[in-house]
Amino acid sequence: MSARSRRKQDFDEDIIKLIVIVVGLLFLAGYLKLIYILIVVVFLAAILIIGYVFWKKKKEASNRRYHAVKTTATESYQPQGIVPEAEEKRKQIDLSATTLKKIEWYSFELFCKIYYENSGYTVSKTKAGADGGMDLLLYQDGSASPYALVQCKARGHRDIGVKYVRELLGVMTSEKIEKGILITNSYFTRDAVEFSKNNAIETVDLYELSERVKDLEAEKRVKLIEFLETTDYTTPTCPNCEIKLVERTTKNGQSFWGCKNYPLCRYTMRMSKAED
Repeated sequence: MSARSRRKQDFDEDIIKLIVIVVGLLFLAGYLKLIYILIVVVFLAAILIIGYVFWKKKKEASNRRYHAVKTTATESYQPQGIVPEAEEKRKQIDLSATTLKKIEWYSFELFCKIYYENSGYTVSKTKAGADGGMDLLLYQDGSASPYALVQCKARGHRDIGVKYVRELLGVMTSEKIEKGILITNSYFTRDAVEFSKNNAIETVDLYELSERVKDLEAEKRVKLIEFLETTDYTTPTCPNCEIKLVERTTKNGQSFWGCKNYPLCRYTMRMSKAED
């Protein structure tokens, strides 16, 4: 018997006991011909039964909320698979610019990590979320010192401005790393490109990335395709919990992305016009 069935059975038994008690009191009052006591007993019995029903429902609702929050918190530690709705999107995957542009920020970081690993570098990835402007560290020939630091920006519908290039330069100076790479599945503004040329920063935009991926050997391209095939790469990821966000709707009917762990995590993200 399920827990829900057991709760229902206990509830029914409690109600039956109350009814038996009330009937007994009514019979006693009727036998003694105590009409006023009979009225009082009926009134109190009705209040008692109604009060008990409301109390029981409130308690069960509270238990359901507790278990829902507990289960949601546990889910944040479970590996994330492909949701059924995303399965259709994975049937035919290529490495064209159109596909690269759809990759959300966390999947894009992992994609870039695989790309640089297959380009001959040893790659160290920082923790997701607030990483201080540094997503990947590249090492060459077994060196203990980083050759370059990489910042990944998945902004498929917006260009990367000079602000992000300046931030990367600040991290390079702080970490004493001479080379920086800013890679995106979008494009850079003219100011961003000019600033990067004067500060030892390599900018890789959507077109350049798609060309580089195209130039990889076939078996290395397969690794990138396999990664996308096994990843829900279009649904945004929560930077706090590192799990996929879910679509939610405001009271006004406007859609947005929200964390699955709400209310434990209140992270939200606006949906782009292309997603609406």
